[in-house]
Amino acid sequence: MQGIRGKYEKIKKENEMKNSTKARIIAGGLAVALLFITCAKEPKEDPIVTPEQAKDQSATLNDLFGEGYTATVKGKFTDTEWAGVADKVKTALNDGFNNADGPSGAALKSRFRNVFSDEVTIIVEKTTAYDKYKVVTGEFRTLYLNINALVGLQADIGAAITAMSTETPTMVQLKKQNRVRFGGAMSPYELAQFKKSGNIRA
Repeated sequence: MQGIRGKYEKIKKENEMKNSTKARIIAGGLAVALLFITCAKEPKEDPIVTPEQAKDQSATLNDLFGEGYTATVKGKFTDTEWAGVADKVKTALNDGFNNADGPSGAALKSRFRNVFSDEVTIIVEKTTAYDKYKVVTGEFRTLYLNINALVGLQADIGAAITAMSTETPTMVQLKKQNRVRFGGAMSPYELAQFKKSGNIRA
């Protein structure tokens, strides 16, 4: 009897060990599976992206109208936004000048030359205050342009230049005083305006 019981106990212990080993293997497998599932579910951190900052931008337009005139284009934009802006402004100015035909076109070209005979600043803006361009009284040499209107602006650039070429006698007089004070000379257009307004005699 003891021999049979001993064998039974031995078989029982072996079965218990096998079952214990199986349990450990299964538990280990479950732990590994849970680790993979947890890692898969953890959100990946997005790389830190620093947004571009708007900054003061500036470019010089050279040889406008093929006649050597220059202008400065300015604006506050990111580098991405600023890319191509100066070229679009130059294209609008040159097309506006070159497409001016006939007697009225000759007069418009004359206004272009008068306006750009001195330093001109063109400020490009992101704005909803005006649609295409803005000319401020007293800022004869400054043209404001809406960045959203640069494509196709050629059709309106003549009107903008005409607005820039209209300077009041008061502002002409002030400009003359400033030029005299700082020893500067008037452009031919300014001299003609003074004669026209009666501020000086021919």
